[in-house]
Amino acid sequence: MQKWNIYRLLAILILSIPNKGNTQELELLKTSYFPFYPSASTLAYHNERLYVMGDDAVQLLVLDKEHKPVDSLRLFKGTEKRVAKDIKADIEASAFIQKKKETFLVLFSSFSSPSRKQVFAINTNTQKVKRDFRRFKHKPELPAIKEWNIEGAACAGDKLIFSNRANYTHKTNHLLVMNANLKKGFQKNSFSVISIQLPKTENVIGISGLTYLKNEDLLLFTATTEITDNAYTDGEIGDSFLGYITNLSAKLKDSSMRVDKLLNLTPVLRQKTLQKIESVAVEEVTGNKAILHLAADNDNGESTIFKLRFTLPAE
Repeated sequence: MQKWNIYRLLAILILSIPNKGNTQELELLKTSYFPFYPSASTLAYHNERLYVMGDDAVQLLVLDKEHKPVDSLRLFKGTEKRVAKDIKADIEASAFIQKKKETFLVLFSSFSSPSRKQVFAINTNTQKVKRDFRRFKHKPELPAIKEWNIEGAACAGDKLIFSNRANYTHKTNHLLVMNANLKKGFQKNSFSVISIQLPKTENVIGISGLTYLKNEDLLLFTATTEITDNAYTDGEIGDSFLGYITNLSAKLKDSSMRVDKLLNLTPVLRQKTLQKIESVAVEEVTGNKAILHLAADNDNGESTIFKLRFTLPAE
């Protein structure tokens, strides 16, 4: 019996030794439920405001950094809580773009069907909304992209980066990189395409949201496992992840890019049901810690926003 207790003590000591290979940490700070707001699919943070858009919502929701509603902006007509699936704009991506002294929140559809080819530019000072359909009506033919499904967007310097989501038919995620000039829309020769190499898993992981940290040159992304074989149909929800790619600017000319780290969010979020995390936004970076916000759309007509503290990767 005494020998067994010694072995047990040794096992406890071994398990308690920190794993120096895993220097990343995620800490849940806040969980906010929004039963009145549907399908939060993209969010972006600017000037102490969190801008949330649902893929079938009629209005943009504006929150403070503690997730309290402070404003809203109607983008679509109608009195229904959710726009019907066959006609919704399916806004899935957003990014802030600076033009001279003005800042614009730009919302992008998924471009996965004829009704899902819309772009909205919102002046954050005047709240004036400009809808741009014509310039983005025609998608360029990109041999690597078999099916368009834009799910994330991020502005990195003078580049605008989109993520095109994988599914069970087309199993590779891609980044689409273009100059951040919205006046020209999607031009035939404006894109470079980068395939994303994720860790091998049993289920297909699709990138669902992007954001870029300029000072750290770090691309953060969210990703989910969802059992669907196309860009149009929702499927059974699996685990969600937070991942990142370091030294992004040096890799944008590559044809393939490997993910540095992929962290499973399921045990961090502490929810009874699996969460389909669709987007990530950064509130602030202090030292080696970043405050993040995540949006969950669980296909139930509601939304959940999470606030976390993230330890940045060591240089």
